Amino acid sequence: MKKLIFTFIAIAMFSIVLHAQLNVIPNGNVGVGATNPTTKLYIKGTTPFLSLRNTLTSKTWQMGINGSDFSVVDSSGGTRLFIANTTGNIGFGTTSPTGKIAITQTATSGGALKGIVYTGAVNQNQSTTIEIPSLSITTAGRQWATGAIATQREVLITQPTYSFVGASTITNAATVGIAGVPIKSTNATITNAHALLIQSGTASGAVNSYGLTVNTPTGATYNYAAAFLSGNVGVGTSAPATQLDIQSTTAITQARSYSNSTSYESRFFASNNVNGSSTGFSFGVDNNTNSGLGFISSGNITTQTKIMKFTPSGNFSIGGSAPDTYYKLKISSNIQTLLCENTDGGDWGYNFLSKVYGLNVKALSVKLNGNDTDKFYVYGSGDAYARHWYLTSDASLKENIQNLSSPLSKILQLHGVSFNYKPEPSHSYYNSSNALITPAIVTPPTEIGFIAQEVEQVVPEAVITGESGIKYMNYPSIIGLLVEAVKEQNKEIEILKARLDECCKASSPGILNGN
Repeated sequence: MKKLIFTFIAIAMFSIVLHAQLNVIPNGNVGVGATNPTTKLYIKGTTPFLSLRNTLTSKTWQMGINGSDFSVVDSSGGTRLFIANTTGNIGFGTTSPTGKIAITQTATSGGALKGIVYTGAVNQNQSTTIEIPSLSITTAGRQWATGAIATQREVLITQPTYSFVGASTITNAATVGIAGVPIKSTNATITNAHALLIQSGTASGAVNSYGLTVNTPTGATYNYAAAFLSGNVGVGTSAPATQLDIQSTTAITQARSYSNSTSYESRFFASNNVNGSSTGFSFGVDNNTNSGLGFISSGNITTQTKIMKFTPSGNFSIGGSAPDTYYKLKISSNIQTLLCENTDGGDWGYNFLSKVYGLNVKALSVKLNGNDTDKFYVYGSGDAYARHWYLTSDASLKENIQNLSSPLSKILQLHGVSFNYKPEPSHSYYNSSNALITPAIVTPPTEIGFIAQEVEQVVPEAVITGESGIKYMNYPSIIGLLVEAVKEQNKEIEILKARLDECCKASSPGILNGN
């Protein structure tokens, strides 16, 4: 009987306590620690938390208020979600969020850690065709106290650090990765697909604005600012036809390589080596002394021998030596120096042309190294000077060789004359100082020779007609006639001499004996 009385007393006391902690009011609201709950479930206390436990996995999640902040924790005590009441910041994995959304990862022994994963769904039957970004960040600007800020970035991703328990390799590590360009799906047509599109916008009030700025990293074996691994790159064109296609519709510099240090050259480099080694072809400026443009096969523009080099004044050299001050082109070589080859096969045009504006200007000159005297030269007037002339005359190169007929008769028909060539017309030109020069008309000196038209009537083999109708004469061909004419005349002299001897011998023998 006593045991039964104590049981009733315990039940009564439990009911009193339960009534004080749990209060169900007629409107259906339930209060825990509250006598007048205003919501369906109202928990009140110094650390009000709600626990949810799965009996199959023995996993417990708790959510509640800690001070003025709200948090969600698991049974191990790790904070998974935290909302700071005073600032409105939300933290995932941290109780001290420094921004509106802060995510802090904690290393685990297994599983892949991902900070933010967004998977978009196909929005069907959209009533509009306006742009709908999957992720949009809109900033309202900033205002600071008076001062200067070196760099301000609206979106900042700090440099990541990767490590492994044991030695391992990451082939391609990237702070930001874009999987590729957009691809079309049902009923879609994409005109231009961009993996990254930076629109121009308006940089109001800025001194300099850049669509994209890339700085070269440091610390690696090889450091590159950017690398385009495949495909064509266009500057000023959306349809590049080559690996680098630079186009411009205005008179501006289309490409520029510049070094503001005298210790480094500014150059462009091209190589057909698959791994892009230093074996290739480079052209650039020696350094900041503006000493001209150089071309090398490999190595450093400043220290290596130049294949070709230009000076700022436009003088040009080939073969490693410096350009000459007085000549536009200088070629240095220990082998054959210059080859001019016309592959057209036609009978017109020039394979080599030297054009001057003065009769007494040397259009072509040959010097012996170390000697300042011209060994061979041709003036603008057409006069040529040389020590000797040697003409091809080898028997192995000739056929149809015939003795000359009537050489003396032909020589006797030739008519030697003295003459002056008509003065060449004066051609004005601009010199290096951009001054107009009009040369004076010079009367050519008196010469001795033949008239080509007259010679052509007697010895047509010695005269040719040029493409402009002007007659040209091969003076050395007359030498053969002169030799044979002298021989023919000498035979006649010998015959006359023999006849004279016979006449003198018959009429006056003493005369022949010296008496």
